[in-house]
Amino acid sequence: MSYPYWQFFVALESDLEATTRYVECSEENYNTYSVAYAQIILSAGSEVDVVSKLLCNKVQPTSKA
Repeated sequence: MSYPYWQFFVALESDLEATTRYVECSEENYNTYSVAYAQIILSAGSEVDVVSKLLCNKVQPTSKA
C-alpha cells in the first residue's frame, strides 16, 4: 500500500531538519524568519488541508468539506 502523504510529511521533516544546520532550534531563535521556514509552514498547512478533506470525505461522503 502506498502512503504518499506520509512520504511528503517525511520530506517536509527532512527540510525542517536541514535548517538546523543554519539556525539552532532554541527559544532565542523563535523570531527567526526565512523564506525556507515560510515554505515549510505553507506546505505543511496545505497537506493538512488535503488530508483533512480526504478524511472528511471518508467519514461522510456527501459532505462538502
